[in-house]
Amino acid sequence: MKTVRFVKMHGAGNDFILVDDRDGSFPCDDHRRIAAMAMRPDGIGCEGVILVQSSASADFRFRFFNPDGTQADLCGNGARCVAAFAREIGAAKAGTMRFESAAGFIDAEILEGNLVKVSMPSPSEMSADYALVGVPHKIVQVDDLASADVEREGRRIRLAPEFAPGGVNVDFVVYRRPAAF
Repeated sequence: MKTVRFVKMHGAGNDFILVDDRDGSFPCDDHRRIAAMAMRPDGIGCEGVILVQSSASADFRFRFFNPDGTQADLCGNGARCVAAFAREIGAAKAGTMRFESAAGFIDAEILEGNLVKVSMPSPSEMSADYALVGVPHKIVQVDDLASADVEREGRRIRLAPEFAPGGVNVDFVVYRRPAAF
């Protein structure tokens, strides 16, 4: 088994494994291995495995794998992390960059204090309980997050036939009306 060198990064509360795969040696088809890397607590643990690959039309190519080993088109917080990582490994310029993703080209800029600004694609579909922003998101309104069975219900919705074959990200939200002034 080949050793994979990686960096772990956090972006707005999400954590990712980032790999410099510009030589194309990462086992992208080994979904079980990717899932094992992402598994908590037995693996490294993360919410996504991100590869920086070579691109003929941008500074680099971004590939994102969900914790179950399936590939997704884009991840906003992952895009911020990959921009900083690409700058560190020399895959992109110091200030601004453009990278290729399955959701299209993404522009990013490293700002003062190592803040990262990413131009996300506009939603191509949107409703009260669904948004397609590079990857599909199903929004589930609940009364109380603590009592919601996020793991079981999230998995059921993620793998529901209407979202096949790629599945959907499931976001549980509590809506509270703002207090009157």
